[in-house]
Amino acid sequence: MDELKIATIDLAEVAGLSHEERLEKMYDWRFADSAERGKIFFGTALSNLVALLSELLKDDKDSNPELAAVVAVVALANLVIGWLYFRHSRETSDGYVEGLRLFSDAAAGGVAFRRLLRTFYGGRP
Repeated sequence: MDELKIATIDLAEVAGLSHEERLEKMYDWRFADSAERGKIFFGTALSNLVALLSELLKDDKDSNPELAAVVAVVALANLVIGWLYFRHSRETSDGYVEGLRLFSDAAAGGVAFRRLLRTFYGGRP
């Protein structure tokens, strides 16, 4: 999957997109990936909760409380994982804004970009 993203970024570079447009495309992919994973886990949790609810509401004496507890734990775990993916997608958008800020600062020869280079390469750039 990462090779596909890298190849697509390379194609975007060949197409003559600016740095800002490539950065936007990269963060769009990352945001969409996190959001889709969050939706999948929330959907799985919802289907587990529906199964649990139908098991608890039926009047059958053969109900298995251990199985119901396992389904409840799995549903809770899916909810937590889905929430973490949605949180990651929000942090991705924060990273996009910070990346744009660095690009604009670098274009102006700003201090923040030189500080970033110093942290990556050590010493003075």
